[in-house]
Order: sequence, then C-alpha cells, then structure tokens
Amino acid sequence: MSYTSNKNKTSQGSRGGRGGRGRGGRGGRGGNRRNRNFKKQKPQCAPKYEGPIVGTKAYHALHNPDNSYSFDEATPIAEEFIPRAFNYSNNNDNYVLSLQQEMMDNGWQLNCDEDDNHYFTHPTYNRETFPAYSKVLSNGRRVYLPLVPRDEDPKGLGCTFVLIPGAGYGRLETNRWHSYWDDRQGQRRARYLDYLDRRQEKRRAIVEAAKTDSSIVVWNKDTPRCDPRTWGHQTMLNTSTEIY
Repeated sequence: MSYTSNKNKTSQGSRGGRGGRGRGGRGGRGGNRRNRNFKKQKPQCAPKYEGPIVGTKAYHALHNPDNSYSFDEATPIAEEFIPRAFNYSNNNDNYVLSLQQEMMDNGWQLNCDEDDNHYFTHPTYNRETFPAYSKVLSNGRRVYLPLVPRDEDPKGLGCTFVLIPGAGYGRLETNRWHSYWDDRQGQRRARYLDYLDRRQEKRRAIVEAAKTDSSIVVWNKDTPRCDPRTWGHQTMLNTSTEIY
C-alpha cells in the first residue's frame, strides 16, 4: 500500500468526525458559531419573606382586614316599613294555625293562673286542666295548643307529640280519630273492593246472557280447567288427538 492511498483514507475518515472538517461535526464548520452569543442567566433567588408566619392571627389580620360595621347605635326600622319583594309563607306556621283552629272548634278554653302560667280546660273532661304548648310563629305571634296524651283523650279532642321512628324528632299531631278508609292502605282496599264488585256485576250479566245464548259458557268452581273437551261445547281442538 502506497503513502498516497493511506493519506486519502485518513482524510476520508476524518471528514465529519469528532475533530475533522466535516459538516455537523462537533469541531467542524459552524459547530459553535450559532451559540457563540448565548449568555446563560444566573439563577435569581426569591426575595426573603419578612412578614408574619402564614396561618397565624397576625397573618390573617394583615391579609384579611375586618371591614364589618356595627349597627348597635342605629335606629331600628319598623317591620311594616321594610320593603318586601314577595310574601313569605311558612308551611309549618300554616300547619300550627290549622291545629289551633281545630282546637278552637273542639271547644278548648285557654286559662291563665296568677303566676302567668297557661293551661287548657274542656267541658267534656270535667274541667280537668291540661298543659298548654306554646309556639312562636315567624311573624312573632304566639299560639297555644292543648297537650293531651292519646290514652287520656278518648274523644280525640286535643293534640300530642308523636315520635317519628328513626328520625330522632317528633311531630305535633291532633288526637282526632282517623278512619281506616282515609289512609293509603284503606284507599287501596276500597279500590280493590270496587274492582271485585265490578267483576261480580259483569259475571251476573254473563250468566243472564248464557240462559238465552248456548254459545256462552259460564265457568263454575267445579268446572275442569285442564281438559277443554269436558267443557260440553264445540271447540276448535281436534277431539281425536290426545292432549298431554
């Protein structure tokens, strides 16, 4: 091998190599020319916090100032002069007022003793005294209702608190006797009895029609339901075939 051929191989191998003249090499043409003006910025630290510790009362007072105002010295305004956009209706107040009207219709009398204690009496129970339940409505009106245990109120004239199972609170209800046909179960039973009456009426009409029309067959409790051939009338089934 001659010296000339070795020189050519050397130049070919160095072109584009690590330190050669090839394009794209680390030390080739334009290797560091594009990044020559790049200047790396020095990292800057955040300014030191000199305020109070986060979460303390001083921090809360600094960032959440109290802008509330006290109206203790202000002159109160009467309720009738306050503008209202709508009429507020409390369903609980309406329920209590309906109970009060029912107690008044039942003949209860509200009394007050010397110590300003309220109680109720009723002529049916020989003027026996019963405690009064006091309720203040949303409009400031006070309502009194007689509290009578249901086992001591056979006529169903008073009120009592009924504890709702699993709810943890009670509801003020009247002791009025409720008919079985007024609740949900009684109403369903009434509709079922009406349905049975319609069935019986329809059956009676069919029985009357069967007396004049032989094609109408009326089933009785002793009529076999399994074999149609024993019904005693023409059917579309072939009687020569066995039915299983």
